[in-house]
Amino acid sequence: MNSSCLRPAGIFLVLAAIHLLLYAQMPDARRDKGWPTIVMHNWHESGVAALGGQLVANPGGLDAGEEKFVYPGHRPGFLAMPYLLKELPGPAGGNGLLYDFTVLALTFGALVWLFGNNFRGIFIACAVCLTAGFMNNVGEVDTLSIPGLLGLAAMSFAAGCLVREKKSVWLTTAALAVMAAFMLLNWSALFSLGVAAVYVACKRRDWFKSALLLSVPLLVGLGVLYVSMHSRHATASNSGTFWNAYLWGPLGYDGAGMTTGKAFVRITAVNAVAWLSLIVAAIALLRVNGLGANWRRAIWPLLAGIAAVFALRNYNAHHPWNSVCIIGLGFVFSLELLTGSEAKASARSQKIFAGAASVFSLVYLIAWLALDEYNQRGMITVLTLVSDHTPRHSQLVAANDLLPAGVTDYKPFAEAFDRKLVSLEEWNRRSAELRASGKEIYFLTHAVTPPPEAKLVAESRTRPTLADKIMVPLFDFYREKISRRAPGNRKTYYDDYKLYKL
Repeated sequence: MNSSCLRPAGIFLVLAAIHLLLYAQMPDARRDKGWPTIVMHNWHESGVAALGGQLVANPGGLDAGEEKFVYPGHRPGFLAMPYLLKELPGPAGGNGLLYDFTVLALTFGALVWLFGNNFRGIFIACAVCLTAGFMNNVGEVDTLSIPGLLGLAAMSFAAGCLVREKKSVWLTTAALAVMAAFMLLNWSALFSLGVAAVYVACKRRDWFKSALLLSVPLLVGLGVLYVSMHSRHATASNSGTFWNAYLWGPLGYDGAGMTTGKAFVRITAVNAVAWLSLIVAAIALLRVNGLGANWRRAIWPLLAGIAAVFALRNYNAHHPWNSVCIIGLGFVFSLELLTGSEAKASARSQKIFAGAASVFSLVYLIAWLALDEYNQRGMITVLTLVSDHTPRHSQLVAANDLLPAGVTDYKPFAEAFDRKLVSLEEWNRRSAELRASGKEIYFLTHAVTPPPEAKLVAESRTRPTLADKIMVPLFDFYREKISRRAPGNRKTYYDDYKLYKL
C-alpha cells in the first residue's frame, strides 16, 4: 500500500481518537432524548414489524403496541441508520459510538473524494469533522439534523462522481443510486439535493445533461415529500398551522412570533458558531492553494444552502442547530470551487498553516463543548438522575417547581425524560388508578415536600464552577440579544433534584 493511501487512513485514526475522547465526556442523557430516540426505543422493545414500521413516539413505551401515538409528517427512513448502528447494538456498539464512527468515516471519505486525495482534501475533511456543527449533529438524533448531517457525505460523494473529469457509467450509476437512496430518508433531503445541483451546475458546462441526471433523485424526493405532506395534513395539521410553524407566518413555530430580522440573527449567529473553525481552515487553505479555476462561481452553493434554510424560516429559526449542515454543505461546495486543487506554497508553509488551523479547531471545539455543557447542565443533570435510577416503563410524577408556571401540556417534558409523566395534582386525583397499572412510580422534585409514603432513591446537585463567572454573562447576552427570549421564557436552573419512589 502506497503512502498516499496510508496518509488519509492515519489521519482518520487520529480523528477517530479525538471523537472517542470527546464522546466519552458527553453524558448519555444528552444523546438519548427527544421523540426520534423514543421511536427507536419502541422499535427495539416492541419490534419494527409489530409497530408497522411507524414513528411510534409513546414516551416510556407505555401502550406502544395498543395506543400508538404516531408522529405525523415524516417518513421513518431517516431513522434507519441510527437505529441499526446506535439503538440495536446498544452497549456492544458503544451506546452510539459505532454510529458516530460510521458517520465520521462516511463524511471524511466523501470529502476526500470530492476535494482530492491530497493536502486540500485531507485538510478540509479534518476541518469539517472537527467543527461544532458536525459534532452537535452527530451527537443528537433529530428529524432534520440527520438528513442534513448525512447529506454532507451523500451529496459530497455523489457530486464528486458527477463532476469527475474522467466520467464513467459506473460513477454516474453510483451517484444516482446514492442520491436516490438518500432521498428516501426524509423530505428535507430535497434541500441538500438542491445545494448539490447548484454546485454541479457551477462545475459542469453541460448543464442540460446534469439536469436530466438529477431529475431521477428529484422525482424520488418529491414522492417522499408528497407522502409526508399528505400524512401531516391528514392527521395533525392544516395550511395555516404549517404556514406559521414552518414557513413565513408571523406567529412562528411556538406561537411567540417570528420576523425575518429575528430569524436572520438566530440562524446567522448559530451558523457562525457552528462553522467558525471551518472558516479559519478555509482562510488557511487559500493561503496554501490559492484561488481555483471556478472561484467566480464559488458563492452560489453557499447562497443555495442559505436559501434552503430560509425556505423553512420559522422552523429553522426555532431549531437553528438542526439546519446548520445544509448551510455547511453549501459552504463545502463553495470551498471546492473557490480553492485551487494543488498546493502552491512550500511544504513548510503547508505544515504551519495546517498546524495553526488544527490547533484552533481543537481549542475552539473544546471551548464550545464547555459552553454547550453549561447551557444544558441543569437539564442534563435531572435527565441523568431519572435515566440512571428509574426503569423506562415507569410513571414519573413531577413536582410543581420543576416546570414553568402555567404549563398544562406535559407531553414535551415526557419526551425529554422518555417516561410517562404526570403532574402532582393529577397524581393526587388519580393515585389509585395509576397504582393499579402495575408500573413503578417515582416522584421528582426540587424543593416540594414529597408524599409521606415516598422513599428517597437518589439526589443530584448541579454545583457552580469558576467558569460560571464567564458563562453567566455570556449566556445572559445570548438569551437577551440573540435568541431574544422574553424574561419569563429564559432558562433557569436549580441546584439540586431529589427522586423518590412512591
